[in-house]
Amino acid sequence: MLILGAALVYTHRLDYVPAHLGFDEVYFALNAHSIATTGRGTDGTFLPLYFYIGPLVWYQPTLVYAMAMVFTVLPVSEVTARLPTVLAGLTDVGLVYFVARAMFKREVLAFAAAVLMAVTPAHFLMSRQALDYILPVPYILVWLWCLASFANRPRPWLIAAGTAALGFGFYTYMASVLMMPIYFAMTVAFVLLSDVKPKTRYLVEPLAFVVPLLPLAPWLFMHPTAYADQIARYHIYDVKRFSPLQGAKEFVNYVSLQQRIAMYWGYLGPNYLFVSGGIKMTMTTRRVGVFLMPLAVFLPVGIYQMLTKRRDPFGRLLVAGFLTAPAAALLIDDAFAIDREMNMLPFGVLLATFGVGHLLDSVQRWVRILAIALLALIPVEFAYFYQDYFGDYRARSAEWFAPNVRGGLEAILAREDPAQPSRIYLDLEIGNVENYWTFYLIKHHRGDLKAQTTYIRSDSFDVGAIPSRSFVFTEAKAPWHRDLVARKELSPVLAVPEAGGGDPLYVLLQRP
Repeated sequence: MLILGAALVYTHRLDYVPAHLGFDEVYFALNAHSIATTGRGTDGTFLPLYFYIGPLVWYQPTLVYAMAMVFTVLPVSEVTARLPTVLAGLTDVGLVYFVARAMFKREVLAFAAAVLMAVTPAHFLMSRQALDYILPVPYILVWLWCLASFANRPRPWLIAAGTAALGFGFYTYMASVLMMPIYFAMTVAFVLLSDVKPKTRYLVEPLAFVVPLLPLAPWLFMHPTAYADQIARYHIYDVKRFSPLQGAKEFVNYVSLQQRIAMYWGYLGPNYLFVSGGIKMTMTTRRVGVFLMPLAVFLPVGIYQMLTKRRDPFGRLLVAGFLTAPAAALLIDDAFAIDREMNMLPFGVLLATFGVGHLLDSVQRWVRILAIALLALIPVEFAYFYQDYFGDYRARSAEWFAPNVRGGLEAILAREDPAQPSRIYLDLEIGNVENYWTFYLIKHHRGDLKAQTTYIRSDSFDVGAIPSRSFVFTEAKAPWHRDLVARKELSPVLAVPEAGGGDPLYVLLQRP
């Protein structure tokens, strides 16, 4: 029932908020459609391990293949492109229930953990974008479920299954390249700290982590620049000047360490976690934190009680997972980027759930009343967040995602007569217009218009040479078309409105 309720909440108006598909969402969707229809990525590679998007850019494969499976049964649209990440978010809600039940052995706390995951603002936000930030979380939860079950009833296969999940999770998002090996090391420490005997019996199973990574070696051999491409893309160090060893030394210099330490404390700060949730409007509404505000009490209580009262290997692993969550985010000079540390969410939710249980079990009546009052605030704050998300947030975040290219392109498709197709001229000054146009041609089943399309540069575009009834889609601020409209060589069709209001950025014109 909870997952069904979460599904209704998470899928509501997926094509409405976020207001527009971002550039990366379109890249993922086009590769997924290409895989679903031809088995090849957009660069022509058959079933690639990683997807080459352009100079320095390689996409992790999990989201592309998940989206491709959706596109084999459902038509391409904004909703279906975002559906795989919604399903990942709903999977998280179910998995955290089972982890908490194995950990706490109390149904009410298992249900509480699932609710806390479902109403976590960062989880909701990232589950509604066709981006791979949310995808490591299900794999981390499978790993935690295996370890929690192992703590109750040691079985070697649980360690193998958990570490194999980490291995597959390696391919979900770039941050996982660092975080999954960290969790593998935590698994080994967990086994060593546990009471199982002989320990050597359980130290071979973690090597299941390596099995999903075996295709990586030949792939890196065939793509020797991929490592340097990613380092250069994220500006971790200058790959043209430094070797990997020199780059590591440069990264940990005194100035860099100062900056990273400050960033680390910022990632664990109460303002970021419980009040504002970061800087980028694609990742936060700025009206709530990463977690809802009542967790500002539940989470610290849970961490303290886990370290002082429970003090078992699994509890220590949860605390270690929470404290190391910003590790990948610290590699990049980009503070308060929750997209790079979504792995924090399962640890935070489980620790907060432990805090809920401790406060509700307190012998002091006022503590129990406080816990109930804080729990009552959770649906209130989430309702405020949810209303704002579908209200003003859509407008104030629109420019962070992408301008309304969709409005102009779909206006062309709405006015285009299939019996008498017009020529279509798209200005390359409009960012990523080629890929957006390809996406909307697929969505509306108008692939025939690709042959009718010409991409133009305004400084070399001769309007007098184009046929009558041709459409021209360009920037509203571009001066070149104003005189042409005044001389009636072009007629204005639509000033494309922006979701955030303000002056239109794009205009659709037509040759009389």
